[in-house]
Amino acid sequence: MTRAAAMGGLVALLAGCGATSVQHHLLGRPGVARSGPVRVFLDDAPLPPSMPVALVVATGRGTEADLGHVVEVMRADARVLGCDALVNLRVARGSSVVTATGFAVRIDPAGVVTTATPPANGVWGAPPPLDAAPDETGSRAQAAPWSAH
Repeated sequence: MTRAAAMGGLVALLAGCGATSVQHHLLGRPGVARSGPVRVFLDDAPLPPSMPVALVVATGRGTEADLGHVVEVMRADARVLGCDALVNLRVARGSSVVTATGFAVRIDPAGVVTTATPPANGVWGAPPPLDAAPDETGSRAQAAPWSAH
């Protein structure tokens, strides 16, 4: 096999690869996972009264480096957190990577903002404290809300 044929095969193999990853950083207590739709509000859209639950970041690479793949994994993560909207969504695009950042929130049906969603470029407060310290047996009175993805 010639070197050119080997390189061509490698390029063809890599061209079909793609992956999307998501992670979140909790800002509040997650709710019960839901199955309903998750609304998306772009960075400049007017926001409904809501309570922030997490900052969500998703990255698509290769063949999944498009807004559709990235937003769908963010919606799935928001559903797991019990949220019904993604707000302040910002997107950065590269040649083979797309990254989106936004806040997973629960919209307040009463129209009262319990805790305002921080602006993406604003000052953020400290994360919420853990519920309880472990006792002598190592158990907690209530499980901490933190998770890692």
